[in-house]
Amino acid sequence: MFRTTHQYPKITLVALILAGLFLSACQASETTPANNEPEPAAPALIPTQEATEADPQPTPTAEASLDEEATESITLAPIVMSPEAPQPSLAKGINLAGDFEVDPRGDWGTKIEAHFFDLAAEGGFDHVRIPIRWSAHTGPAPSFLIDEAFFVEVDWVLDQAERAGLTTVIDTHHFEELDADPQGNRAQLNAIWAQIGARYANRPATVVFELNNEPTGAFNAQPELWNDILADALATVRQTNPDRLVIIGPVQFNHPVRLTELRLPDDPNLMVTVHVYDPTDFTAQGAPWFDPIPPTGYFWSGDWPIFDSAWQNDSWDSTVTLTFDGYNIAFDRQFAAFSATHLVGTVGQFDSLTVVTDQAFEAVALCNVAVEDVVAVDFGAPVTRDDGWVEMQADVSSCGDLRSVSVQLISEALVSPTLARVDLCMGFGSDVNNCYPIIVTEAEAHQRLMQRSAEWAAANNVDLYLGEFGVYDDPTTPVDRPSREAWIRSMRQSAEANGINWAFFELSGEFGAYDHANGRWHADILSALFED
Repeated sequence: MFRTTHQYPKITLVALILAGLFLSACQASETTPANNEPEPAAPALIPTQEATEADPQPTPTAEASLDEEATESITLAPIVMSPEAPQPSLAKGINLAGDFEVDPRGDWGTKIEAHFFDLAAEGGFDHVRIPIRWSAHTGPAPSFLIDEAFFVEVDWVLDQAERAGLTTVIDTHHFEELDADPQGNRAQLNAIWAQIGARYANRPATVVFELNNEPTGAFNAQPELWNDILADALATVRQTNPDRLVIIGPVQFNHPVRLTELRLPDDPNLMVTVHVYDPTDFTAQGAPWFDPIPPTGYFWSGDWPIFDSAWQNDSWDSTVTLTFDGYNIAFDRQFAAFSATHLVGTVGQFDSLTVVTDQAFEAVALCNVAVEDVVAVDFGAPVTRDDGWVEMQADVSSCGDLRSVSVQLISEALVSPTLARVDLCMGFGSDVNNCYPIIVTEAEAHQRLMQRSAEWAAANNVDLYLGEFGVYDDPTTPVDRPSREAWIRSMRQSAEANGINWAFFELSGEFGAYDHANGRWHADILSALFED
């Protein structure tokens, strides 16, 4: 997940303010949730004595290992799979995090045991995703040889997943050096995948490769550089695994808003991943890897207003406060403004900007303040609706492609209106259509984010994978259980409604769906993942 030492840039007022587009392998610490969990709806999946005793220690397998010379030119021929060979299944998965991405191993998290794979299969999941920090287990340049003992442990994981009938996704995780200096570390990424590819070329198709978890850091401002590096890494994999399914994702912690900058190589065996923890002021409250630690006490119902994930709050000289009815804008002076900026590029051309507010006030609409090509247009006469709310509408058809929109106070009298909706639409008055809302409900934000992602995937003829989503549960200040259940269900339903595969974050730890201390699933999480 988003467990890293980097600070996250602010993205939206509510959704991504804690440190950017929040996202991978969240630091699941050693603590376990409180023991007062409700009884599960179905019998708890408690490991049998036989399964517990069967947790074997990893032993060397017949996988091919590489010496330094072998890494220079890999010629290992991949096995040709028969039509009856098992194929990858990635519909409903779960992350086994907090072990192989930890450096040093055991510093935090939960060691993966053999019965975890049985738990996943019995719980209804068809695959597991294994975050792996390969970069912490390589030798020096130029070969960057992966430690054989570490490789043997990963062999064991793949064996256990295959035994349990699960597809396995293995990634490169927490490669922070690559995020900080992409050009200086791309050779190591290629060497890692050369070795992984050669070692696992004869593994079944149910082993899936994910090139790099949540590229961020320097990549955020240079998405084209990530496109170049991922193409190199993919070419390396294809030397030994020409047909294996490979997962790639966009920059900024794999956040969907950056999908439009992802350039797909010409390859029929790709899947694209996204990670979502929006809004992070709810999903990451109390998370200790942030500095300062985010405050706790947030709730999530699905009905509260929120900025759409594609927009961020850039208001000036005003205090913006979330209320159940909308965003209250306390203007501090004349010419202060409520302002929203589209996160990636322009959003297109529209006819009207409609604001639904609890009171009329003197204002103008400003277009494209974010790109310093400002167009100012007047609002028409306000219209009071039957429900008492007031609609203010401005003609923005002369603004061209929009990057930002602002509502600027022009009166000397300072007011504090509450904005329930802010929409860009085609048409005017009661004939508006094809609206692009800037303020939506929490559930709508999930739905729209997944819908836009699916539309991008369809246009690019590629399947989509929600590789991480979850809610951090602070052990000292537990998250509100109904809020957690509602958020997880909303995210999962939004993905499934748009044909998107998913993997919940995670089995164990503070995000975990399973309570190891009491040997049972968290009933609310399992319900949210499998029940409507």
